[in-house]
Amino acid sequence: ALTWLRLAMVAVAFIAQIAVLVIAIVFFTGKLPWLFTVHIIISALVIIWILASSMAPEYKISWSIPILLMPLVGGLFYLLYGRSYFTKGERESLMIPWQKSRALLDGVNHRGDMSAHCNAGARRIAHYLRSAAHYPAYGNTAVTYYPTGEDAWKAMLAELEQAEDYILFQYFIISAGTMWDELYAVLARKAAAGVKVHILYDDLGSVFTLPRNFEQTLHEAGVHVQPINPFGLKMLLRYNNRNHAKILVVDGKVGFTGGINIGDEYINITSPYGHWKDVAVRLHGPAVYSLAIMFATVWNAEKETLAWSSLAPSPHLSGEHARGWVQPYDDSPFDNLRVGQDAYIALLATAQESVDITSPYIIVDAEMTGAIIRAARSGVRIRIITSHIGDNWFVHETTRSSYAELVDAGVEIYEYEPGYMHAKMMIADGNSAIIGTINLDYRSLHLHQECAVWLYEVPAITHMTADFEATLASCLPITAETCAGIAWYRRALRAVLRTIAPLL
Repeated sequence: ALTWLRLAMVAVAFIAQIAVLVIAIVFFTGKLPWLFTVHIIISALVIIWILASSMAPEYKISWSIPILLMPLVGGLFYLLYGRSYFTKGERESLMIPWQKSRALLDGVNHRGDMSAHCNAGARRIAHYLRSAAHYPAYGNTAVTYYPTGEDAWKAMLAELEQAEDYILFQYFIISAGTMWDELYAVLARKAAAGVKVHILYDDLGSVFTLPRNFEQTLHEAGVHVQPINPFGLKMLLRYNNRNHAKILVVDGKVGFTGGINIGDEYINITSPYGHWKDVAVRLHGPAVYSLAIMFATVWNAEKETLAWSSLAPSPHLSGEHARGWVQPYDDSPFDNLRVGQDAYIALLATAQESVDITSPYIIVDAEMTGAIIRAARSGVRIRIITSHIGDNWFVHETTRSSYAELVDAGVEIYEYEPGYMHAKMMIADGNSAIIGTINLDYRSLHLHQECAVWLYEVPAITHMTADFEATLASCLPITAETCAGIAWYRRALRAVLRTIAPLL
């Protein structure tokens, strides 16, 4: 009931703002000609601001078109809802933990000499992630790959049972159901035993799904909980920026990330979009420290209650002499970097033979599209598996609007016929890979806070590749004939959707 009340209040406030804006324009424009001129000038200045900004060209076009078509309201609408607004205090609350976390990360050694064990392409990727995002590459970290949400969930439960010191639990969506009930039972029991349990969730992402009396129940169980992006009137001004990361850390020794949220569809207890295909990884070793730092950076942006020193891993922690290199990293829309997209592009650019990709969407800008096409035209075999059943019809149609251009360049595209492909991973040449929460879409690459892990010469990549090959057996290939057979009206719809894709 509280969720629906909050939703109703925000909806009413949003409608009221739009109504006031429209009424003011309609009422005053005819009576005060100068007001009409003021609105035109505002829209013109907003377009100049947009064109001069550092945002992607696709965003500039997508915002400029409605402003040009509706100059009386377009410019003001962008000023209200097209940008992220932060007060001075909010900026400071974001920057203080960010600066602290980067200082801690800059003090972490690589745990070995990469130059003696990595090719030039891998060294460039590792160096970029270290210099841009500050996250180091670690040796001696074991990686376990889970090809389904069900497998990951069972492993998460098993690791939570072993917790002795602390648990860090962050998910974009937390939904009522079997998955949450079993996780909560362990979390509450551990909290009662003295384990420090901290939970972060995106309030907007979970607005329709949270279990009843969620925060109250957790507080009564001794669990510390904070919403990210609290859903309310302030959210109207920056609803686009959400925290899409998924992180679970147990005692600083074991960490999980990947595509799964907390909900029964992710483990196929329910099937709203057919079979849900998802993946995750478990890290065991020093690289888990970076996941803990990601969590603490967000938590301490709200209030400084999670001691940084408590996250420091034991100097003796290891993944049993695991091979390869592991480099967790995050990406934020609150800086001028696009770490998630740049890492994907770097992996495409360094590939020599093959790149295998899974993503629920293919809604990317010209730079990302160009990187995929250049790799394909240079002789690298590019294969992409995406969803056959979409979770949103117009987003799904927008994904399909990219097929013809990619297929024409030699990219192999497949749709996961049993249902919904939610996994987010990219594998290059069978020895380098990225896996995490970053979709191939504008929201993940430009607007959301995300996290991922770059892997090099890690044995788990073999399992990732084998799973990709096995999944292909359940996929429909998209051919040039498939693309040519689309009806004209559907082509027209896709053209429109592709134009406004950055705003979806």
